[in-house]
Amino acid sequence: ARLGDALAEIDGAARVAAGADLALVRVRGRPDELETAAVAGPAAHAAELEGVRVPASELPEELVDLLEDAPDGVRRVAARVGVAAVLVLPIRFDGTAACLELYRSGPFSPAEQLAAELAAGQAALVLRAFAAGPGVAGVPARQALELAGEALAAALDESEPAGEVVRLAASVVGAPVGLLGERPAAGVPLWLAGACGVDAKADLGDAPALA
Repeated sequence: ARLGDALAEIDGAARVAAGADLALVRVRGRPDELETAAVAGPAAHAAELEGVRVPASELPEELVDLLEDAPDGVRRVAARVGVAAVLVLPIRFDGTAACLELYRSGPFSPAEQLAAELAAGQAALVLRAFAAGPGVAGVPARQALELAGEALAAALDESEPAGEVVRLAASVVGAPVGLLGERPAAGVPLWLAGACGVDAKADLGDAPALA
């Protein structure tokens, strides 16, 4: 599987899960640029935006959910497609920089924002899998993509336990243990929402505080 195809699958899933009109993923290619690597949305917009580059300095430090706070490149896309609501989710790990951007006419709900955050996390896992070459800890890149997709689907399905999401994500990176922390609101301590690879009787009460 090619990285572009993998990102396109995650991008398309993010658009559907968050109810966005348009979704795109930008990845840093050159040191000073972010290039549009995947676009999900109307064909006309996709053709216009594919491969478009913006300065890497526009990558925000944290999630942006207000158009007036968004980078110039995001505001230009919003103006081009005629929308007033955006979500910009930065992705950073091991020197890699990327972002997931979602656009639509009306504001995103908290549940839709959560879906976008989960999709950004899966995009990070896919980028890591491909950056490592043939596989991550022996997991082929295609299998990593499939596991990431399963994790996103599980996270968006209320019938799936949080532990299943953790198990699938841990499988992507070859981790023997995985913990999922959730922060219900700003300023509220993390709480442990799910775990895998640990004894059911283990005391994990302080684990979120160590994250």
